[in-house]
Amino acid sequence: MEERDWVTKYYRELEREKRQEILEQAIAQEGMGPDKEVRKKLLEERYEENKRDKLQVDRFIRGWMTLAYTRTTTRGLFGEKKRQREREKILKDWNFALAEQYGQEGQEALYQELHNMTELYLTICQDDKAYSSMILGLGKMNKNSLLSKMAREVYTVAYEIPREMGMAEELEIFTRAATDVFYEMFPRNRNLLETKIRGEEHK
Repeated sequence: MEERDWVTKYYRELEREKRQEILEQAIAQEGMGPDKEVRKKLLEERYEENKRDKLQVDRFIRGWMTLAYTRTTTRGLFGEKKRQREREKILKDWNFALAEQYGQEGQEALYQELHNMTELYLTICQDDKAYSSMILGLGKMNKNSLLSKMAREVYTVAYEIPREMGMAEELEIFTRAATDVFYEMFPRNRNLLETKIRGEEHK
């Protein structure tokens, strides 16, 4: 199996167990190496068991949700202290320190993991009845409305909130991954996000 083939397959797969199988097969065929070592560590760190509920937690998805809710949870008198704690939680969940240890290979692996996470999140959004329901649950959004909502969320989480938190430069790798995923998943509707980004650039 060519490296490009297994890497592409690995990051297109959204189920943890199947991804692990692909990675282990590549390691068995080609040996470990720094590129596979950092991918293995990122995969292991991404998921944790919630012992109380016996559920598996996707820490990358949790990082997305933390970032998404930061805008509403860090306002008020003690907002800056809360904001700093949230920054640290996001960077820890997304394993920035781990990736940094591996230099360029680590940055590439982190970008790809964030890309995989964003694809998983947007796939869930498309299939989730609650996400696609209209106000008060009265009916379901049509496809264009749903894609517009998803574009707004990607823009908010990947552009607006990092800027508000003073993390735009630090989270550039996530911003790039989230943008690339939206364009790849919805090539005919990329203008929904492009328009917002162009507005961002003129601020």
